[in-house]
Amino acid sequence: ELEEATEALLLYADSEDSEPSRSTALSLRSGCELFVRHVTRSFVDFPGDFQACKDMVLRRGGQFAELSERSRLSIARLGHPFVRDGSVLLTHGHSRVVMQVLLEAARVGKQFSVVVTECSPDRVGVVEQARGLMDAGIPVTFVTDAGVAAVMERVDMAIVGAEAVVESGGVVNRTGTFQIGIICAA
Repeated sequence: ELEEATEALLLYADSEDSEPSRSTALSLRSGCELFVRHVTRSFVDFPGDFQACKDMVLRRGGQFAELSERSRLSIARLGHPFVRDGSVLLTHGHSRVVMQVLLEAARVGKQFSVVVTECSPDRVGVVEQARGLMDAGIPVTFVTDAGVAAVMERVDMAIVGAEAVVESGGVVNRTGTFQIGIICAA
């Protein structure tokens, strides 16, 4: 039943009826798979007692959400020193962690600007991210994905999140991230 619910959720997320979301199919699928594994493991701890299993899953889900929030704040605390006064940063794709780092840098008084790529074709979360940055007083410039190379000479640092991190340590992100990395290294 959980696998059927996962597939139904993914089909809905991909449908035209769903609201645009910050989640992508990849992160949603990964989250669902982790949840199914967690529930399966929890059920072994409570054989035959569905209510106890449900209570444990809900409690652990809340703990996971709290841990995720604390982790974002910790990464922001450790990451904001890399943002220097007067710098121009480039972001590609929406990331709550990247957003937290940038907001923390602004909170401690650093002055910088951010170039936000359009992230074609769906632009998931980038408009909201740009608004959040502008609301925090951070100057934002939009650039098309095709225009990234043209603005890179004035960019001091690119900062991107991850849609997923694989077991080997590799990072999966939005289409175009690899090209941005190549331009940064040039």
